[in-house]
Amino acid sequence: MPEILAALYARVSSEQQAEEHTIDSQVAALRTRVTEDGLSLAAEREFLDEGYSGATLVRPALERLRDLIAAAGVDRLYVHSPDRLARRYAYQALLLDEFQAAGVVLGGAPYGYRSIKKDEGGGAARFEIVLDETRVVRQVFHWVGQERATIGEVVRRLTAAQERTRMGRTVWDRTTVWDMLKNPAYMGMAAFGKTQAGPLGPRLRAQRGRPLQPREARSSRDTPREDWLHIPVPPIVDAAVFAAVDEQLQENRRRARLGLRGAKYLLQGLVCCAECGYAYYGKAISPSARKHHPRHYAYYRCVGTDAYRFGGVRVCGNHQIRTDLLDLAVWREASALLEQPHRLEQEYQQRLTVRSGQETERTTVERQRDKLRQGLARLIDSYTEGYLEKPEFDSRITRQRQRIAELDQQVRQLADAEALQRELRLLIGRL
Repeated sequence: MPEILAALYARVSSEQQAEEHTIDSQVAALRTRVTEDGLSLAAEREFLDEGYSGATLVRPALERLRDLIAAAGVDRLYVHSPDRLARRYAYQALLLDEFQAAGVVLGGAPYGYRSIKKDEGGGAARFEIVLDETRVVRQVFHWVGQERATIGEVVRRLTAAQERTRMGRTVWDRTTVWDMLKNPAYMGMAAFGKTQAGPLGPRLRAQRGRPLQPREARSSRDTPREDWLHIPVPPIVDAAVFAAVDEQLQENRRRARLGLRGAKYLLQGLVCCAECGYAYYGKAISPSARKHHPRHYAYYRCVGTDAYRFGGVRVCGNHQIRTDLLDLAVWREASALLEQPHRLEQEYQQRLTVRSGQETERTTVERQRDKLRQGLARLIDSYTEGYLEKPEFDSRITRQRQRIAELDQQVRQLADAEALQRELRLLIGRL
């Protein structure tokens, strides 16, 4: 079982509180919670800021914690409350986004429950059932386990009934329903450590709206079931119902494999829509559309044109394209290129001459971006301490953030260029 790296952070703001050992109560409560979760915590992984104000992010222990998290040295962080990280909401949001982007777990209760803190629950932290959400959970399990409904059908029923998600939306997606049906908490045993952060794996293409090289080259992976940490919680469905749903999901998966629809289309998932950025998938012509005449082709269709995927509203109006015509055009281009490997070699040599320059440029841009981020923190500190008026602060922070966003985009473009060079180098080596 892989070790879960835990850490805790505590803070008191005044010297008087530090002298009165107020921080000891925070640390004691956090240590107890770590023990209850079945984890170990070394003394060097306790980050304590005694006598430091939460109005600034410049604190010795907090800076050491952020450095350790950036180095992937923390999987789970324990904090008494968000205001221990920072007093200002903007600072809290900044730190939480930073920690979550690095793969740190800041857990919450699943749909159907709410988390009760130790001080609110008479000395014991626990999950408490939310009755209205519980009704939805039981209905979903009934639809799949008893009526043998597919996840797509469940999504359509929930959306039509205007049931609300945890975020208050009335449009449900398949991933939310899938996660609900696979969560063992609903039969009385919450599981933690189901995923772990790791290096970014190979991808066919960049995700919609995101660069080929993400800012954090990490991805989440499932951990084996035997490595999960289990904590008893109030059950919402019977174990027999949960088992029936699991069996039905496996049956649905077996039926989906029998179709093998994706294996028929060469470019499915590789072609991206120029209008909305979603991928194209292969879709056969229905008998009624082809008037029962045989057709040797199908169509590549943009995911964004499927209204049922987006609550009944299409997000893209791009046209579909015949599979045979697009496959032939792409194959001709690829064949022509492979028949003239010297073209690839020439391109590779040209890019090789600028590779070192690009790497140097990316390093320079990253340093500029890091300095601007430090300046952004100082700017916020200046406003918090009253050295800047709000109009001046708003103007300066807007310009600072725009410049940081521009540098972020530049870094991603340079990283994409380097990734393409690596792929080209690999291709040349195979010819």
